[in-house]
Amino acid sequence: MRIARASPRGRVTACQWRRLGAASLFLLFAAGCGKQARVSGRVLLDGTPLPGGRVTFLCDGGRRPALSSPIREDGGYAIEGPPLGLARVSVETFKPQPKPETGFDPQTGIDNSIGWEDTGPYVPIPARYGSPKTSGLECTIGPGGQNFDITLTK
Repeated sequence: MRIARASPRGRVTACQWRRLGAASLFLLFAAGCGKQARVSGRVLLDGTPLPGGRVTFLCDGGRRPALSSPIREDGGYAIEGPPLGLARVSVETFKPQPKPETGFDPQTGIDNSIGWEDTGPYVPIPARYGSPKTSGLECTIGPGGQNFDITLTK
């Protein structure tokens, strides 16, 4: 990369200013790309770990993709790589569904095994926690790793 030098009259030219500005923006962008965020914690229902379900983070007012994590049997979860800023959070639990037979069903034309997942033991929670709009749960995400325990009440 060439360093901007003064023109023969002692001034930096407009083209040199543009190059310097572009290089500065590139360096700022590259420095920001290295920031990784990770949010993890436990989901508790009336003080007891919730043994299954899903936690979803709706980031940046919904202008970014939602990120979700299954809830482990110990109530733990982890969201990798969320954007920095405010996230609305929802928690869902699911009634157990039998695992479909794997393979292609010629009658429906669907592979029955796609989309099925084990969501852990079912524990009913209030419906308000199932939507980021009504849950009342919010997390401000900063750079690096952070703990965000989610406490639900019946």
